[in-house]
Amino acid sequence: FQPFTTELADAAKGLIRIRNRASVRNVNTYTAFISVQEDGEKIIEKQLPAIDLSPGRDTVLSILSYLPQMKPDAEYYASIHFRLSEDEWVYKGFEIASDQFLLQKPVINTPHRKVPGKVTVNKIKEGLTVTGNDFKILFTHNKPGGLTSYTWKGVEQIKSAFLPHFSRPLTDNDRRGWKSHRKLKQWYEYQLKPKKLTFSSDNMGRAVITSEYSLINDSATVRVVYTINDEGVMKVDYALNVKPGLPDIPKVGMQGGINDTYSIIEWYGRGPFENYVDKRYGSNVGAYTLEIEDFIES
Repeated sequence: FQPFTTELADAAKGLIRIRNRASVRNVNTYTAFISVQEDGEKIIEKQLPAIDLSPGRDTVLSILSYLPQMKPDAEYYASIHFRLSEDEWVYKGFEIASDQFLLQKPVINTPHRKVPGKVTVNKIKEGLTVTGNDFKILFTHNKPGGLTSYTWKGVEQIKSAFLPHFSRPLTDNDRRGWKSHRKLKQWYEYQLKPKKLTFSSDNMGRAVITSEYSLINDSATVRVVYTINDEGVMKVDYALNVKPGLPDIPKVGMQGGINDTYSIIEWYGRGPFENYVDKRYGSNVGAYTLEIEDFIES
């Protein structure tokens, strides 16, 4: 719960609506700030004049004079913050309410399609190699099978092959409760068998590599299609087919290992902590950077 809420009333006119949900205090006993960010980076933060708004009332204010000239290809968010004006039950400046709202979505211009470069596919003893501008990718047809190596500018990026994967770590409820590792045993103890590795090209000159697998005595099959352009960008399509009679699947996905120098994650979106559709009110959109160890929640 927060005593004040702010929402965008009219984006074109720069109008916001503020509601005082408190029982006793006027909004003017707190210090209000506005901040504006462009593509996740804060570009404006200013203090607002005192807002005289009694408990249980709402009002509409203009923030137009605080807004920048917005670039058409950028995304803009504004947020209103209310902080303690003096030391009270906690220190001065402590934030007791805030809301963020979208000011402008970017206009996406379709880039001019460049003439695609050359992608070369070679058959070797282990399987197939795909080479292009500064990269070389290896797909093997025997165990482990599939995407096994990705070298970028001479540096290996993969530590263990990326393969279809269907189990997940057990929780306390799994172990002590319904015991999923027993009821879904086939998916926890399967052996993945590479069946076929083929290649072709599409009408854009990209390499198309297809890996096929079977598991659980051929009761399930997986088809993974990799489409690779001349810059090494890879699109992955994944299809799982399961015959009737098998138990529920704990997880559908892929698992592999990457170079351990990738220890920092950067993203544009809600953060900085993990959030879901029912747990995101306090997670503002922004540009965030975290160590992988701090990003993971257990």
